[in-house]
Amino acid sequence: MTVEKTNLSPFITFKVNEQSFLFDGGNGIISKVDSIIVDILELARTYDLYSQSEEIVEILSSQYSEGELQNAIEAIKTSREEGFLNSSGKVYDFFEKEYSDSSFKGNLWLNVTDSCNLNCRYCFEKEGGKVQKENNMSIEVAKNCIDYWYAHINKEQNIYDIVFFGGEPLLNKEVIIFAINYINSLLKDLKGIPRYNITTNGTILDDELINLFSSNTFFVNVSIDGLRAIHDKNRPYSSGASTYDRVVSNLKKLNGAVTKLSAFICLTKYDIPYFKQSVFWLWNMGIKNVYGNLVFGKDQIYGYEEYREYENQLKDLAEITYNNIIDGKPYVYNSFIENIKSLHKKNFTSNCYLWQNGIFIFSPNGNAYKCYRFLGDERYKMGNINDADLDILSKKIKKEKIEKCTDCWFQLFCGDGCPYEHDVYTGDINKPAELLCVKSKIAFQESLKLYARLQMEAPHRLKAVLGGKI
Repeated sequence: MTVEKTNLSPFITFKVNEQSFLFDGGNGIISKVDSIIVDILELARTYDLYSQSEEIVEILSSQYSEGELQNAIEAIKTSREEGFLNSSGKVYDFFEKEYSDSSFKGNLWLNVTDSCNLNCRYCFEKEGGKVQKENNMSIEVAKNCIDYWYAHINKEQNIYDIVFFGGEPLLNKEVIIFAINYINSLLKDLKGIPRYNITTNGTILDDELINLFSSNTFFVNVSIDGLRAIHDKNRPYSSGASTYDRVVSNLKKLNGAVTKLSAFICLTKYDIPYFKQSVFWLWNMGIKNVYGNLVFGKDQIYGYEEYREYENQLKDLAEITYNNIIDGKPYVYNSFIENIKSLHKKNFTSNCYLWQNGIFIFSPNGNAYKCYRFLGDERYKMGNINDADLDILSKKIKKEKIEKCTDCWFQLFCGDGCPYEHDVYTGDINKPAELLCVKSKIAFQESLKLYARLQMEAPHRLKAVLGGKI
C-alpha cells in the first residue's frame, strides 16, 4: 500500500524514565520511539513529511546527521504504510455501527428515588440551593421496568449489570430488596449472573442491607470526599450536621462484606491541593479502590493554576500507585486502572450510552432514558414504562461528527466528550467545552505514562493489574 501525501493522525509523545513513547490517537496504540523520531514528528505537525522533508532535515541538522534524519524519515514513511499515524476519526465508525445496531447490551439502571438526606454543595440535582424532589419508585413501577428489561435481554449473556441510583437509593430500601429478589428469580435458570451496583452516600446501612450485599455479587461505591474537614464542608446532612463519622463507620462495615467496595471523591476546585492526602487517608482506612473526578458545573470554572495543581496531585498518585503495584499492595487510584484496562483492550468510547443501546434507565415514575444525567430532561425522554408502545431500542440519537475533535489524540477514548457536560457548559451536546477536555486529558496522560511504565519495567505486574489481581 502506498500512502499519498496526507496529514498525520493525531498523536501525543511523552517520556518515562528517559524512554520516549508515542500514543497514536488514530488507533490507540502506544509505541516506544527514539528521540529523533519524536523530533521529526513534532515538526511534521507544521511541515509536511513528504513534500517538505528537506526543511525538517535542515531544522534538525544541529542535533542529528543528515543520514540519521533521512533514515528516520524513511522509517516513518514505511511505518505509515503499515498503519502508523495513518488514520483519524475512526470513532465515528464505532458510532455508526452502534446507531445501526438494534440489539440490546443488557444493562438496567433503576433510579429508585430522587430524594436525598444530604445537602451536598455541588449536587447537580439541586434547584434553588437544595434538593427539592421527593419521588420514590414504587414496587409496581420497578416490576414493570424489570419485566421490560428482561423481555429484551440476550438470554445467553454471561453477566447482567443492574445499577441502583438516586438521590440516595437506600432511602428506598424496600424497592431495592424487591428488585434484587425478583431479578434473581428471573435469571435463576439462565447461565448469566446478575452483577449489582449501587452508588450511595454511605449514611444508611443496617444488617439486612449488609446481608443483601454480601449474598449477591455487589459492587458498592460510596461517595466520601476524603479528609473530615473537606467531606463535612461538601457533604453535610440536610440539617447541616456532620456525616463523616457515620460514613466512615459504614465503610468499615462494608469493607470485606461486598464483592467490591470503592470510594469516590468529588473534587471541587478549592480542594484540589488536598486530593492526594484524601486518597491516602482512604487507603489507610483500608479502602483499596479509590476513584475521583473534578466537580463540573458553571460555578466550578477551572483556571491554569487549578489544572497545574490537579496535574501535580495526579502525578504523585500515579507514582505511589505504581509502587503499590510493584510491591503487590492492593491500594490503587482506580481511575488510572480503569484507563489502563481501556487502553489495553482498546475499549473506545465505552463510557457513554447516550448514542448506544447499552442500557435501559428508568426514573422513579418509570420514564425511560439512555443517560442518567439527562433524567428529568424532556428532550431525552424515550417514553414511559406504562406506554403500550414503548420501544426504547428504536429511539436512537444520531451522533454528529465534530470536526475539531478529529484532530485530537484523545478522541478515540473520550468519544468527543460527555454530551451532558457539553450541554451544561455550551448549551449543545455536540459542542465540546474546552475546560472539560483539559481535565480529562490530564488524567488520561498520567494513565498513559503508568501503562507504558508497567509495560516497560514490570510486564508481569501489568498482567496482574489487567487480570484484577493486584
